[in-house]
Amino acid sequence: MKMRRVALSPKQSPGGVASPRDSVFGARQKIMAGGLFAVLDFVTRYTVYQDLKVTLALTAVLTPLVLALAIFVAAIYERKGFAGRFTPVAVAWVLGLSLASALLLVATSLLLRIGFGGPMPGRSGAEDAAIAGFYYFMVIGGWSLICFWIAAERARRQEELRAAQAEAAALRLDLQRLRLQLNPHFLVNTLNGISQEIASDPKAAQAVLIDLSHFLRHALEGVDRLVSTVNDEVESLEAYLALHRLRFGQRLTAAIEVDSDALGCHIASFLLQPLVENAIEHGTAAPNAEVQVDLRRSGASLAVTVRNRGSLDPAQARHGSRIGLSNVARRLELHYPGRHRFALLEEQGYVVASLVLEGEPCSAP
Repeated sequence: MKMRRVALSPKQSPGGVASPRDSVFGARQKIMAGGLFAVLDFVTRYTVYQDLKVTLALTAVLTPLVLALAIFVAAIYERKGFAGRFTPVAVAWVLGLSLASALLLVATSLLLRIGFGGPMPGRSGAEDAAIAGFYYFMVIGGWSLICFWIAAERARRQEELRAAQAEAAALRLDLQRLRLQLNPHFLVNTLNGISQEIASDPKAAQAVLIDLSHFLRHALEGVDRLVSTVNDEVESLEAYLALHRLRFGQRLTAAIEVDSDALGCHIASFLLQPLVENAIEHGTAAPNAEVQVDLRRSGASLAVTVRNRGSLDPAQARHGSRIGLSNVARRLELHYPGRHRFALLEEQGYVVASLVLEGEPCSAP
């Protein structure tokens, strides 16, 4: 078996799923919202009184009180666990707190304005209290609606996060199941070949055991590592093909050629082995089997070609081996959604499996 490749140390692939922020508004947003309300409250009050001294005095007391009440009612909603749900009880709490806050603010406002000559210009005390009460009731009521919207949005995002985590866990299990679908006939045949070699050629049997150990280690040690490097995959394929040489001897000629630029690329772990297995299974039907594996990198794309001498059976095009192509198709959907091209065709006496992978493979955390 001939191989041309350049060794390169593998790089661990990044993985993980970004989670949404726990809250809709952070501390900075809350400060900005409070500052904006203070400015609007000042402008509204100055428009009514047309007196800067009165406006500043009332704003200095009432605006902090409004903000403190806003924090207080938000804490009550959270403590009651309404979580954005407008139940009859929640509506009663909103109306009650808004009314109580408005009464407190009106009383404070009237007491303060006694020192500035009474109610608003041109209005009686009752009209002044009614207008101020309605204003503060709408302010606290509007803030209550915002609190419920924030709670509902937070609950929605947390639900999305839980759903994403559940989907990621299911995806990982699916990928692990596909990755560990080793062909039992391959293992049985390899072990039988080793048992036959032990008596006649112990050194050859030992070499085969080393190759088998390397191949199985690559297949099993990375159960939680769904993404590896092309370099690792090539080393695994080298051991895999060496094991098949024990079975087929001189009938099988295999070669792996890989671009040195491609060796450091990340690839879905154990993705190429089913393609090579399919090529060997159908290629060894001919008297002289020949399997060629070629990997090339072009920009962000990785092109993989697996060729075996023979003709394309329609059943092979649809299903491949029992595990082979159906396994590859499913894993491509999971690792490279919308970013892969796969074709199986016949060309000048060879069956060619052509695979193009775009970008980095997806990996569940």
